[in-house]
Order: sequence, then C-alpha cells, then structure tokens
Amino acid sequence: MNAEQEILDEDVDPILKTAIIHAQFESIHPFLDGNGRLGRIVIVLYLIQAKVIASPIFFVSEELERERMRYYDLLNGTRGNHPDWASWLTFFLKACERMAEKLNTKLDSAEKLAINGLKECEKDSEKKVWMYTFHNPNTTASAAANALNLSANTVRAALNALTAKELLFTDRHTKRNKKYKNYELLRILS
Repeated sequence: MNAEQEILDEDVDPILKTAIIHAQFESIHPFLDGNGRLGRIVIVLYLIQAKVIASPIFFVSEELERERMRYYDLLNGTRGNHPDWASWLTFFLKACERMAEKLNTKLDSAEKLAINGLKECEKDSEKKVWMYTFHNPNTTASAAANALNLSANTVRAALNALTAKELLFTDRHTKRNKKYKNYELLRILS
C-alpha cells in the first residue's frame, strides 16, 4: 500500500458506505437490464437499513441524474488501476446535501401550510380532517371517517368547510363519493 491510499473502516459514515456500495454495484453490472434502477434502489435500501432514513423518501438518484454526464464520468473514475474515489465521494456527498436541502425546504413549506390552515379551522373536526389530508392529500369522506374514527357526516361537514375556505378542492358537480384534494400540499411535494 502506498502513502496515497486510504482505507475506510467498517465504522465509516453510512452515507460514504452508500456511495461506495453504489459505485461497486454499478461496476460489476450484474444484470442484462435494470442495473441503474436497481443500483439507485440499493441506495435507498441501504440508507434505511443503516437507519439514516426511516422511510424511502430520500432519493439521491434524482440529484445524480440531474448531472448525469458528471455522474457517469466520476462513477467510471472509481475503476481501473488509479481509481479516483475522492472525486466520486465528494460528488455523491454534495448530491446528498442538495437532496436533503430540497426535502427540508419541502417539509418547511408543508409545515407552514399546515399551520396556516389550522388557523382557519373553527372546529376540532376541521382541524383533525385538515391534518389528515397531510397523510392522505387525495381523500374521501368515508376514508377520512374510518381513519379518524369520526362519523361520516362530521367528516363530510369538515371537508366541505375546508373546501369553502379554499384549503381543499372538490368537484362541485359530483354529488356522491366526492374526492377531496389538498392541492397545495401536492404542489409542494411534487
């Protein structure tokens, strides 16, 4: 081993491990089709296993794909007799940072929407239903009633009040089985 080589031990940060795992998986290219998709899924699965994230919401692949040419160049640079791991790891970490910032911005916007909506709610049932739409932004009265353990009539009244306050939207021409949408939240999350 020469002085330029560095060894990472098993206790290295899980995000660095993820970057290495992804590069190694892509290097062996084990399947005829789907290696890229599976390699990006492995990123999320490892981050869940390492308890870095609790659910699959952190898709660094979105950031990797945004700079696709650089991504492939740096990924290919980890191969051969003189691999450049430092450039790949730096790129991967910066992509993770951009993705985390993007998610934090979305979460902050969703929190602000929730708080502002709660200020417009007059009844407890409206508050409960409003907050439920952050779990299920495309809902019906029966789905919300079942989830919240409230009567369908109470939930329907709350949904209609939230629609009147323009917090939710529903098709005014549909009479039965109306769907209610929290479009502001959906816009934030898209």
